[in-house]
Amino acid sequence: MNFLSASVVLTLTLSFSELAIAQTNWDAIFEEASLSHLSPDDQAKVIKMLGLAYAAGRQDSAPTSANYKSNSTCPTSTRKLVETRIDGEFEGWDGETIFKMSNGQIWQQSEYNYHYRYAYRPEVFLFKDNGRWKMKVDGVDKALGVECLQ
Repeated sequence: MNFLSASVVLTLTLSFSELAIAQTNWDAIFEEASLSHLSPDDQAKVIKMLGLAYAAGRQDSAPTSANYKSNSTCPTSTRKLVETRIDGEFEGWDGETIFKMSNGQIWQQSEYNYHYRYAYRPEVFLFKDNGRWKMKVDGVDKALGVECLQ
């Protein structure tokens, strides 16, 4: 199995909440960690191991109301992932849409795009992509560029 097909298999087996693992720039990470010498099969094994470790960590740290209070400000520069929900109704985005999250954070659309979809309190996955924040809403195929306001 080559690296590309291993990545595709891994991507297909991930749930929505594990999307960041599938959308990570693995070539850059392996290069930075001095692991680019690994074979594509070995790199795929490392990615799979990280996915399993991530999933196990999520089960051990289910969010509580105490977590929300500490997460109610913009994420630190070292944080790469935020899981939350839209607070209330979601009707897509249209240019400069502001999103209030159930964890108290407020995010604003930073790239122009229009998309309509109605959902009530959809799960949201915010992740860093090349140093910029992206927001993936459950049920919407495209991730949107966003910036944290609060």
